[in-house]
Amino acid sequence: MENIYFQKPYVTVGFDKTTQAVCVMHHVPQTSSEFRLTILKGIECFKQHMREGDSLSWLSDTRKQGALSQEDILWCSELLKKECIKLQKMALVMPQSLFGTLTMEQFVNQNNQKGIANRVFASVNQAKGWLLA
Repeated sequence: MENIYFQKPYVTVGFDKTTQAVCVMHHVPQTSSEFRLTILKGIECFKQHMREGDSLSWLSDTRKQGALSQEDILWCSELLKKECIKLQKMALVMPQSLFGTLTMEQFVNQNNQKGIANRVFASVNQAKGWLLA
């Protein structure tokens, strides 16, 4: 990740100029408040870089993220749709845990219903390849 925007022990949020994507790397499972702060920081980063391109993408490495509540999933989906109008693609690297995988499947379904192109991947390199395509 080229430009780190926000960093805590549980997450790193930054911007990758090559893929024109906000990158969110989850380091450990997060509480609801940590997750929501992470998303808010990602949105701030997104808005800061909007002037660099007509549309941006979002890459989230959730391999180490734990399960999220349905409320957090809905909150995140609604907020991204509202605040990141020019969000073109969202690439998600799937979590290692079964509960985390189920959470991401719910999240993808929510975003697909909102018109954001979503795909899930096994690795960050695969996700970046799709964002560049």
